[in-house]
Amino acid sequence: MDKRVRSALIAAGLLIAIAWAAASLRFESAHSKNLYSLAVASAIIVDALLFAEALNVASPVIEVLFGMIAGWLGVKATGSLEPLALMGGSAVMFLAGLEVDVPFVKDNLKESIAIGLAGFAAPLLASSLVFAAMGYTARVALLVGVALSTTSVAVVYAIIKAMGVERSHLGQAALSSAMVADVASIVVFALLLVETSLGLVLYIVGLVVVPFILAWLLRGLPALGYEAEVRIIIALLLAATLVSEAVGIHAVLASFILGLALQEFAREPPVRDKIEALITGFLAPVFFVTAGINASIASPGEALLLALAFLALTYPLKILATWAAFKSLLRQAPRELVTSFGARLTVSTLIAYVGLKGGFLQPRVAGAIMLSAVLATLASGLLARPSEPLFEA
Repeated sequence: MDKRVRSALIAAGLLIAIAWAAASLRFESAHSKNLYSLAVASAIIVDALLFAEALNVASPVIEVLFGMIAGWLGVKATGSLEPLALMGGSAVMFLAGLEVDVPFVKDNLKESIAIGLAGFAAPLLASSLVFAAMGYTARVALLVGVALSTTSVAVVYAIIKAMGVERSHLGQAALSSAMVADVASIVVFALLLVETSLGLVLYIVGLVVVPFILAWLLRGLPALGYEAEVRIIIALLLAATLVSEAVGIHAVLASFILGLALQEFAREPPVRDKIEALITGFLAPVFFVTAGINASIASPGEALLLALAFLALTYPLKILATWAAFKSLLRQAPRELVTSFGARLTVSTLIAYVGLKGGFLQPRVAGAIMLSAVLATLASGLLARPSEPLFEA
């Protein structure tokens, strides 16, 4: 990117930041503060895009970081921001399910499971044991462990594409392994939040059956106008989120399974492009910014030290375990591919956000998890040296 363009983007971002900071002096009423929190989130979303383009990094990384800074400066997630963030978290998981290539994983099943679970289990075990030894409950220890052990499929795919090996056996095995690690982290995370009840049993039965019945019914739907497919998907996402909240668990698994089930329905490029644009352009950024705001970092120095401790505990283990699995099964372990498995943001941020809102995680721990996810993603991007920005959906 031209230096003048980069400087202009950064200058525009700074002007936006100054504008909302100055505007905050004039908003006193509760209604105005609600509008102000939405305006701040919108400003941060645009700001994050400008800085991400200028610095050639993933936009969600900057969204979380700027959200944390806004929270530290006193911005609160009031009014409509929380429901939008809840919907955004569900939408992110729906998109993750939509992008899992099931036949692709099946074709590379042995390598996928071995490499994906090796890189997931090693840091999960280490971090969970450390937190359990510090006196935390098994649920909290495992929750933190999963947040520190997941992998970003989008980053791995960006590296594979930059290397030009997306059609090779190495590239396919790497991508399907990242999918396995991502799915494993989502499933374990959802199971940790489960409370046994009759409603839960009915919910699980519905989770296994209903999305696929809906997918079967929608296959026979005639072509409709007025963006009908987008409306149907958003309505189903809202329904999944509402039912999940009524049962008392987060909609992460329901949204993910819904994405898996509706792959054929949303397969056509026009529909898929519109859904991705809505989620990555609005709902996901609102979620990432709100998660950052809610992190409530009282002491940035302490949060950074804790995040670095998380990183030192899990990042080398994840890279080493992934390297060993690559070497053992594929006889090669390119640095770019191996280090890309250390990147994580979406699921880490979601776990920290849900854990914080549910009272499982302390604010400083949740904030440190988010900050460590940002640092891990930046570190992997630098070590892998991709030729294009890394977007994590």
